[in-house]
Amino acid sequence: MLKCVLLDANVIIEAHKIGVWEKLVERVEIVVSSIVAHKESLFYSELEGGIPEPINLKRLIQDGKIKEISASSEEMADFSNYFDRVFLFGLDDGEIESLSLIKSGKLKDTLFCSSDALQSKHLL
Repeated sequence: MLKCVLLDANVIIEAHKIGVWEKLVERVEIVVSSIVAHKESLFYSELEGGIPEPINLKRLIQDGKIKEISASSEEMADFSNYFDRVFLFGLDDGEIESLSLIKSGKLKDTLFCSSDALQSKHLL
């Protein structure tokens, strides 16, 4: 089975919005960092009144449908020291943790996916 780490909640929210999230969970071994799972995935929709059940990462992890993995503070520091602050400025905590896991080698044979794009305001 294809294994993919999702770098942040944006990918999950967008996959849910376009109607492919549940099929993705069925067909791909999804891995998310602990920060994405417990902090960044707290998607709130006024229309839906909270986290839509299909993207409730805590429940999906409990049910064994997706995997959660954590980076140590040393792994995150190593990653942060490897890149300059201009690059790091555009990343949120979940992306830093996810990329730290990739750099550490904990996520071998794993693809990664992000939906972010550099915003021009970050260049000023």
